[in-house]
Amino acid sequence: MTSAGEHPAFRRMYGQDRLTLGVFMSIEAFDGDERKREQQERLARYADDRNFAALWFQDVAVRDVEFGDVGTKYDSFVYLTYMMGLTRRIALATASTVLTHRHPLRLAKEVNTLDQLSRGRFVMGISSGDRVIDFEGFGVAWDGRGERFRESFEAYRRLTEPPHPGVTSALYGTVPPGVMVPQASIPVPNIVVGMAQQSMEWIAEHADGWLNYSRPAYMQENLAQQFRTHVEQVHPGAFKPFSQPLFVNLLEDPQAQPLYVRGGFHAGREFLREYLEQLRQYGVNHVLFGLNSTEEQTRPVLEVLQEIAEEVLPYFPTLEVEV
Repeated sequence: MTSAGEHPAFRRMYGQDRLTLGVFMSIEAFDGDERKREQQERLARYADDRNFAALWFQDVAVRDVEFGDVGTKYDSFVYLTYMMGLTRRIALATASTVLTHRHPLRLAKEVNTLDQLSRGRFVMGISSGDRVIDFEGFGVAWDGRGERFRESFEAYRRLTEPPHPGVTSALYGTVPPGVMVPQASIPVPNIVVGMAQQSMEWIAEHADGWLNYSRPAYMQENLAQQFRTHVEQVHPGAFKPFSQPLFVNLLEDPQAQPLYVRGGFHAGREFLREYLEQLRQYGVNHVLFGLNSTEEQTRPVLEVLQEIAEEVLPYFPTLEVEV
């Protein structure tokens, strides 16, 4: 087990041969690409009260009409901090924090501060970024983002691990010793989202887990197995979880058979339960639900969350951890 396996939020979300359920913010349906927020606090509290494993937050800087989704207008870390004060135990994760847009010193301070203030509820999903317009906004080159990701990741890791000897980086210059970074007793878990312009071997060696995109279950089984094989080669005996998102339009008829769409399906709860169990058997450890598009959703999101909480979540319970 890696050191991340001792982290409270990681232990709440991930267990070997287990599958838990999280919810992607914003969890209220939206019209067009700007998500409504009238009920965000209520929905987040409900997910916390019903013991979903995690809330996930997106990091988007510039509106891109090509994506059809601005993610959230709020800064992910500030929004996450706000939700921290409204919830009690649910893990708070990013999907993802774009390392190529952040200086490692600032990132180290922010991440360890979030983790301490939340008492170990923070997990950081990390990526190299996939929106060209964001790179233009930050004045960062799109080409070479994979190398920039690795350099940022290495500098960040060194700055969060004592004794903070300082870091010299070709991209970020020299950070002197004695940086004022809050000390974490257990390193904050880092989950690579997508490929981050890296090889699967690199992810298996350096990340604490992997969150990849939704795809047919039989394909996900193959990918999860490949990842576990690479993990075993570089960290024998270590558990590094595999996660995925899933769009669900939960239909009122519990027996409704699936109509597949990009990233998920329309279906009743019976099929959803069966599908999640299949994913668990295939090696998926966490599924984060996307419930946020009026083009696909046919029911109020709170109603859908309630049905999932009552009829699906008991089959995939959150791991009990004192935070």
